[in-house]
Amino acid sequence: MPVGPLWTGRINDDGTLAAMQEALPRATVGTGPRIARLLATCRQELDTSSHYDYHVIAKSLRVSPGGIGTVVDRLVALGYRASRAHYSGTAIKTDAPLPVLESVISGG
Repeated sequence: MPVGPLWTGRINDDGTLAAMQEALPRATVGTGPRIARLLATCRQELDTSSHYDYHVIAKSLRVSPGGIGTVVDRLVALGYRASRAHYSGTAIKTDAPLPVLESVISGG
């Protein structure tokens, strides 16, 4: 079954995001803090086309999911690239193999 088209290029333009962050304090938008968090997440987000849902993985392992920030930090401490994704509160982008991610999520 054909799938596509699938975008595999860069997701974010750092220069554009930096300009948006710089302009945000001058904006009269009432959602400034929320937009600031979104822009920060976008700037840190890895350029990968896929993600893992850490709640789904935790459920399959029958463990309670810890904080997403803790999972990302532990992956980075292990030498992997990892970030949150701007489009989902439970999505993690990483180059860690699934068994490593499962170990981190399960507290191993």
